Amino acid sequence: MKRRSFLALSAALVLAACGGVKDYADQGPGNMQLKLSSVDGGFMTSRNVFVDVWTGPKGPDMEYLGTRKFSESGDVIGLPTGRPLHLALAFEEAGWLGGNSGTNTIEIPMASIRPGQMWRITVAYDDIGFDWDLDRVR
Repeated sequence: MKRRSFLALSAALVLAACGGVKDYADQGPGNMQLKLSSVDGGFMTSRNVFVDVWTGPKGPDMEYLGTRKFSESGDVIGLPTGRPLHLALAFEEAGWLGGNSGTNTIEIPMASIRPGQMWRITVAYDDIGFDWDLDRVR
């Protein structure tokens, strides 16, 4: 079961890298803040962070809802309520002029979000690499 979930998420990330993903469309009122903190690229490096949204019980029947790129100004998205969620954070770092590049991904399983709740994912980058934090705001 875990292997199928991993394969489904991996397939989504491959699609994202190839441009075959769909944009995430809000599924209700805003209840998840996406916040970047210190993720700017260097002189010869660019960095991006994406969140893939899946719903349903973990396994091969999970439904892919789309992908949203974190913006520097922050963003609020509306995740579905009353259903289990699975978020995948993709951290992308690319060197200019053919330099090193790579993507790291983590999966964040979440219980159902209840109406009225607000959550925040904060992503930062330091000399060790990407770091993230998930907090319930209310």
